[in-house]
Amino acid sequence: MSGAPINDLRPRLVLTSWPEVSCGRFLDLMRPPAAEESELRRRLPDVAETAWATALGLTRWSSQQWSHDGVNDAEDRNAVELLDRAAAGERFRCVEYATVLAQSLNVTGIPARGVHALRDGYDRPVTGMGHVVVEAWIEDLDRWVVLDPQNEGYWCAGDQPLGAVELWRRYRAGESRPEFRLVDGTLGDADEADHWWLHWADVGVGRSALVDERGYAAIFQGRFVLGGRRRLLADPAQCYPKLSSVEISVTESGDGALGLNICANHPYAAGIRVDGGCYATANAFHSLNLEPGEHTLTIAAATRWNRSAPNEVTYQVLDQTG
Repeated sequence: MSGAPINDLRPRLVLTSWPEVSCGRFLDLMRPPAAEESELRRRLPDVAETAWATALGLTRWSSQQWSHDGVNDAEDRNAVELLDRAAAGERFRCVEYATVLAQSLNVTGIPARGVHALRDGYDRPVTGMGHVVVEAWIEDLDRWVVLDPQNEGYWCAGDQPLGAVELWRRYRAGESRPEFRLVDGTLGDADEADHWWLHWADVGVGRSALVDERGYAAIFQGRFVLGGRRRLLADPAQCYPKLSSVEISVTESGDGALGLNICANHPYAAGIRVDGGCYATANAFHSLNLEPGEHTLTIAAATRWNRSAPNEVTYQVLDQTG
């Protein structure tokens, strides 16, 4: 009869806490073509000391590249071409502001995607029923935040910047309008904020349309179907992965060492930090201390700013020799 040897004295390992696996699986990042990344990066202002300060600076920079024109449709062009055409005198819509900002954030190392914010009755044949902004993962805030490059600002509750699903839920619940702040921290014009607040009745995040009990209206401004690559989601958590989280598994290395296989969820992680040390890959093996007793590991994604929120793993090693 086969089985483990009765004299197997290897330490008994018990995990007692570990990071929750993020359930979000739809990122839909708005990246430029790979061939244009270095050129776009060359044109951008210098990054700041934090991801949040960098995001605010790029929001302002994007808003200053041309004066708004709500009619000129650039037909899904990328940031480099839009910047060239703007330098030649063209002006564009909110869609193009969002494209430039989202692609600029991504080449800087800040995950970002487009968001469609829609007014009630957006299926009617009238214009001005939608607005396009950007949502970015800001690691020093450990959250998704909406940035509006056309209006050079962001929404917040107190000192907390808000994401698209939070704005949508607040609007649908009939809550009062949150503050709209400009990138310098001052309050935006109240009448303008009232106007743009009306656009949070319905939301599309990346290629996901968020749907509640009211169902989904598939026509936008009476002209075309909001379809194509768009998926319908009743659970917004599916498009809100927590990018500071890490995934772990217990495994053995090739030489028999017991350890953790750690994988960062941040798409631009350059490595894994464990208790002050750093592995230069976003998927790393870390050998465990197998001395009897309780142990704690602090694990975080290594990024450009190294401000990603930490994850904690605790485990016990039970002495089998006694």
